[in-house]
Amino acid sequence: KRKLTATALTLKVGKTAYVHLQHSKKPVRYYSTAPYIASVSPFGKITGRRTGGAQLHVNGPTPCYRCKVTVVK
Repeated sequence: KRKLTATALTLKVGKTAYVHLQHSKKPVRYYSTAPYIASVSPFGKITGRRTGGAQLHVNGPTPCYRCKVTVVK
């Protein structure tokens, strides 16, 4: 069954974490609802940029998966 490695994350400003879709061999697309708070690379590397909250969306061959990201000081 496909699922994200995390559905909620808390990061400090300047720190990074990775999220990916398990059991998916097809390419997926990562994007953040607030890239100025938490940016995400094409490979799922999330970087906390400033305090606040954002949602990470992962689109692939299946429905959209979401991960809530909170960035703290």
